Amino acid sequence: MSIRMLSFNHADYKHTFKDDMESLLYVVLYCALLYQPHNGSTKTLTALYNGFYEEYKDFGTTIYGGVGKTANRGDRAWTERVRFDSPALQEWLDTVMNYHSPLIQDREKYKGMWEPDKLDAFWSNFLKTHKLERNN
Repeated sequence: MSIRMLSFNHADYKHTFKDDMESLLYVVLYCALLYQPHNGSTKTLTALYNGFYEEYKDFGTTIYGGVGKTANRGDRAWTERVRFDSPALQEWLDTVMNYHSPLIQDREKYKGMWEPDKLDAFWSNFLKTHKLERNN
């Protein structure tokens, strides 16, 4: 789920296509963590999973989450710990994370890229120009 839809006052928000784009990023990351070779230890993966996907706050009538995703958005606090063996997968994840929320040093480079047409163009070009490993 997107950071925005997990936020404290999410009840006031209407779900958008960009929320789905962000969710897709997290689904690809989740599946890659489970099924693709990487350098993450069991301890690292457990911490990443709990902090990134499961942590939430309960204030009686209001429940919100996304704390790990928000932290990752600013400095890749969670995802920098795991590097995938597949250079293509790693490049895709890094690029889409930068489209969604560029690191401070990359803000100008990726400004305005979190748009459906920009992500579609990137993904289409990526699949034409990169060879994914067999069974990936």
